Amino acid sequence: MPKHHKIYNSKLRNKTKSLLTEWLKLKANTLTKIEQDTGLSSTWIAMLDRGQINHSDVGRIEALYNYLSPTQLEV
Repeated sequence: MPKHHKIYNSKLRNKTKSLLTEWLKLKANTLTKIEQDTGLSSTWIAMLDRGQINHSDVGRIEALYNYLSPTQLEV
């Protein structure tokens, strides 16, 4: 039986998803463009947008956030 992992809320993931949704509403922005510019797969980006990724690599989220946001993430 597979082990279920707790899903932790992430402000960074939520903000990145919100930015992605807004970004994709603009006709000039496509998953392919984001993939080309970031190196992230369009499949992964689409799954994140649809809420199908519960446990994501923080590096991917950070890369996408930095691409979509007017200000770079600072920790």
